[in-house]
Amino acid sequence: MRHAAIGIPGGRGLISPLDRALTKMAPRVAVATNNELCDAFRDFRALLRIIAAKPSHFKQLVAGVPAFVGFNDASGRGAGGIWIPWETDQHLDPVVWRVEWPQDITNAICSFTNPTGRITNSDLEMAGQLLEFLVLECLVDMKHVHAAAWCDNTPTVSWTNKLNSSKSRTAARLVRALALRLMVNESSPLVSLSIAGTDNRMADVASRAFGPNTASNDLHNADDNSFLLMFNTRFPLPQEGSWTMFRLPNKLIMLVISELRSGPLNMGSWLRITKSGGSIGKIGKSSPPTVE
Repeated sequence: MRHAAIGIPGGRGLISPLDRALTKMAPRVAVATNNELCDAFRDFRALLRIIAAKPSHFKQLVAGVPAFVGFNDASGRGAGGIWIPWETDQHLDPVVWRVEWPQDITNAICSFTNPTGRITNSDLEMAGQLLEFLVLECLVDMKHVHAAAWCDNTPTVSWTNKLNSSKSRTAARLVRALALRLMVNESSPLVSLSIAGTDNRMADVASRAFGPNTASNDLHNADDNSFLLMFNTRFPLPQEGSWTMFRLPNKLIMLVISELRSGPLNMGSWLRITKSGGSIGKIGKSSPPTVE
């Protein structure tokens, strides 16, 4: 199945439960009707039926020069990132986004003060990577389009490029969701690249601009307009350009949050996403209006 998945758009993202079972080195592996292995086989069967009805384009399997490049980051407070156009004819204003984690996710993060937490920092970074792609697919047509995203978390970079996580169940669910969205959009594989945390400042600010002691040192529960004004001031664009802010629809955010909470969601939850409901705000020369 691993070899077959190479030629199936999104197929590699379903392999994680199988790899996890094989690492146990047991002579036999039980496949109950209610465990993750059975769910993985069901996903494969559904995916095969979908792609059997439509041939796959080679750009869905092979990465190329990115049309868009992004940077993303996640922290204990939230996730955030940016997208800019690169080699593309599609129009996209430089865009920044941010999502604040709900309190139960923050409370579940594993740390020195909470060693029994079930969500790791890398899990959050993978959630940020998934949100990064969801933002882009809401803004442009991703059919046969290449994109690259920089991230300062090494496990997330590996999970995204391999579409596999055999150690973290939470990350595996997020990888599966990303693979399904790539397949639905008929997008080229999302390429993830490593970047030092000190060089990922824009995404770092976006992911931490919530609550007290924010990365900006001058924001306290800032609204989106205040944040965008600060972001344009701190990271000015050339030629009098300005950053645009994109707010993901709550339904999309809650899908990602649900994967962090428990999951996995059924395949249909990730296949039936509509792109309506997002909103964009943009700072003008004298005022920061929000356009629905």
